[in-house]
Amino acid sequence: MHRDARRWLLASALLGFGQQLFVVLRNPFVHDLGFPLWLLGWLQGVGAVMGVLAGMAGLWLSSRVSSAWMLRAGALANAAGFVTQVTATHPWQFILGAALAGVGIQLLTMSSGPFLARRVTARDRVRVYGLQVIAIQTLPGLLGAVLGGELQRIVAADRESSLDGYRVALASGAASVALSLLPLRGLAAEEPAGREGGALHAKELRRFVGYLVPDVLLQFGAGLAVPFLQVYLHVMLNAPTHHVGRYFGAMMLAGTL
Repeated sequence: MHRDARRWLLASALLGFGQQLFVVLRNPFVHDLGFPLWLLGWLQGVGAVMGVLAGMAGLWLSSRVSSAWMLRAGALANAAGFVTQVTATHPWQFILGAALAGVGIQLLTMSSGPFLARRVTARDRVRVYGLQVIAIQTLPGLLGAVLGGELQRIVAADRESSLDGYRVALASGAASVALSLLPLRGLAAEEPAGREGGALHAKELRRFVGYLVPDVLLQFGAGLAVPFLQVYLHVMLNAPTHHVGRYFGAMMLAGTL
C-alpha cells in the first residue's frame, strides 16, 4: 500500500473516533444544558448548509490545490468546530462550532476519494476503500461510542456533574480529531499523476444518476434519524448516556463485521 494511503487510514481512525463521540454525546449535552430542542435542528441544519457551501468551494479548489492540502484543511476545521462546541456556553457558540465542523467534515469527505484514487492501483481500490470505511466510520465508531459514553459516566460520577462528564468526553473527541493532523503532516507535497477521466456518455450518466438518487435518500434519512436518535433514547426512554453509547457501538460493530 502507498505510504500516503497508510497515513490517511491512520488519520481516518483518529477522525472517526472523535466524530462518532460527538454523534453520540453532543446533542444530549446541548439538551442537558437546558437549551430548547429546536436548537438541535439548527445545529444539524447549519452544519449541513455549511457542508454544501464547502462542497461547492471544494469543487473549485480541487483543480487548484492538492487533495492532501484539502484533507489537512478539513481536519483543522473539524477540530476547530469541535473545540468551539466543547467550550460553548451560549447557543450561538454551538452554531458557530457546528458550522466549522460542517465545513471540515465535507472537505474530508470529498477529498478522501480523489486522494486515494491517485495512490491506489485499480486492483487494490475496492480493498483499500473498504478499509477506509472501516477505519473512519465503523471500527473507531464502535470505540468512540462505547468509550465516550463510559468516560462521560465515570467523570460525571467523580465530579458529581453530568455536564463536566460531557465536556471531558467531548474534549477527548476533539483532541482525537486534532491528532489526525500528525499523520496528515507527513503526506507528500506533490500530487501523483492520475489518469484523466473522459466525459460521461448519456448511458453512463443515467447509471450514475441511478446510483445517486438512492444515495441521496439514504443520506436524507440518516440526517433525520441519526442526530436525534440519541436524544430520543435519552429523553423519552430515560436511557443513560453510556447505554446510548453501547447501542451505537453495537450498530458500529455490526457495520464493521
